[in-house]
Amino acid sequence: MEPKYFYDVQLLIEPNDSAWVSDFRDIMCKKEIGKIDGDISRKSGKKIFTSSNSELNEDKRGRGLGLLMYELTIAAVLNAYPNVEFRSSTSLNAFSKGVWKALTKKYYNVEDKGSYFSVNRNGDIL
Repeated sequence: MEPKYFYDVQLLIEPNDSAWVSDFRDIMCKKEIGKIDGDISRKSGKKIFTSSNSELNEDKRGRGLGLLMYELTIAAVLNAYPNVEFRSSTSLNAFSKGVWKALTKKYYNVEDKGSYFSVNRNGDIL
């Protein structure tokens, strides 16, 4: 895998604060190579970012970049809001499921909740 500093995400929030998209970019080539999008809900004063769709350019797969895309996106969300939770979709494809299982092994505050995965701000992550 290339060094992670070759990549970045741009987190975009809808003006009505109901949806979001994270564009995953190759900084060296100056182009988007993937994205994650989803909706924003609220529960007990907490914003919940739930991913609905994710995609990574086919030529970038199998190099650890899907994991990096999620790491950078989750870090951007957690750094943008003090009281927030990031969740996976409840319907994951094989690629997304593999990424979430890798996140669970790598970080202590990523939890498998059975029907979805969850990341809370319990100290530092990513």
